[in-house]
Amino acid sequence: MDTTPFLEIDLLDIKESLIPELKKFTKAAFDETTIFNTASELKYSYEIKKYFEQQLKEPSDDFTVHIIKSFSDMRMTQPVIEKFRPIVKKTINNYISELMNDKISNALKVEKTASEVEQPKPVEEAIDEASNIVTTEDENSSLYIVKSILAETVSPRRVIGKDTVNYYSIILDGKSSKWICKLRYSEKKKTFCFAQDGKEDRIIINYIEDIYQFKQRLIDTVKLLDDKRSE
Repeated sequence: MDTTPFLEIDLLDIKESLIPELKKFTKAAFDETTIFNTASELKYSYEIKKYFEQQLKEPSDDFTVHIIKSFSDMRMTQPVIEKFRPIVKKTINNYISELMNDKISNALKVEKTASEVEQPKPVEEAIDEASNIVTTEDENSSLYIVKSILAETVSPRRVIGKDTVNYYSIILDGKSSKWICKLRYSEKKKTFCFAQDGKEDRIIINYIEDIYQFKQRLIDTVKLLDDKRSE
């Protein structure tokens, strides 16, 4: 018997996509053949997901070579692989970010149409003419990444970007006092900041896609801010 579970569910953090699979185990819907087929599919899905997750973090030689060969017939030497490895990583992560941004943008358009309420211009797109503050593409992309991470926790419309002279903050409900994180981006380095014990916990990142590594901490931060909101 395979000792690896084909389905794992955290009752404190249930993923919406797993609910249909869980329903198959109810008394009314239980079917041995269906369960067997589901187990087989979930097992393969888990392995594929694990492999893809690893490639997003650090593309393997085989994966990098496969990508390069799709558009080039150059000789695959180790220096060539090492040259393209970070390019492959950055490109794939950027593409995923773009897909998430499009999904969030479409969701916001649908929500706005349904409510028929005119919303103010998003802070992240605004340019403060008085102080000459211009929101950069990296800051905008970072906001959309944070929105996508938190989409299952709070409405994306509640997660707003606010630009200042010294940093770009991502806040909840438009309140500066309820900041989720702060971005301090320059040409030399990128710093991602969380609030910790009344101070800033600053973390150096290489790419904006590294924000995905802080998923749980972002979720925990928003839940804490939401708890304060309900008090």
